[in-house]
Amino acid sequence: MQDSIAPLIDRLDLVEHRLAALSQVPFPPGQTDPDPGGEETWDAARVWAHLAEFLSYWTTQAARIVASPPGEALPFGRMKTDATRVDPIERDRLLPPEQLWQRLHDGIVRARAQFAAYSDGELDRQGIHPVFGQQPVRFILERFVVVHLEEHANQLDKLAKQAAEADAEA
Repeated sequence: MQDSIAPLIDRLDLVEHRLAALSQVPFPPGQTDPDPGGEETWDAARVWAHLAEFLSYWTTQAARIVASPPGEALPFGRMKTDATRVDPIERDRLLPPEQLWQRLHDGIVRARAQFAAYSDGELDRQGIHPVFGQQPVRFILERFVVVHLEEHANQLDKLAKQAAEADAEA
């Protein structure tokens, strides 16, 4: 593993442990807060369905960039309204929690191995995102894998705490 990617792999490990613990409790009621500047809110089942679907999407995007000809910055990413995002969330929100966790866990294992195997040169390969512009592959690991997992773990933590507080008041 490249030393430059080790801190992100460590964060990936930490968020995996948080999500593993969260996967052991029933889905709490309630809705997440919307993303900053957004309106979309989800229940816990949709958050888990999204967690289960997005890792393979982003690791495939990174692999495409790494496999592209040197010097060529491929477009990557998707918008929130993209059917490749929305459809699996709506479909998979009905799956058993254990199945969603297993998909997520398997995706984390694959992502960790994939990114750890990249050389610094591969991590520095560039793609073009519709919002963030030209970015290196390491940006995909940080923003769209690690930070994204951390954000959704925070949402699930907050829903669980709100549910616990409501139970304590009842």
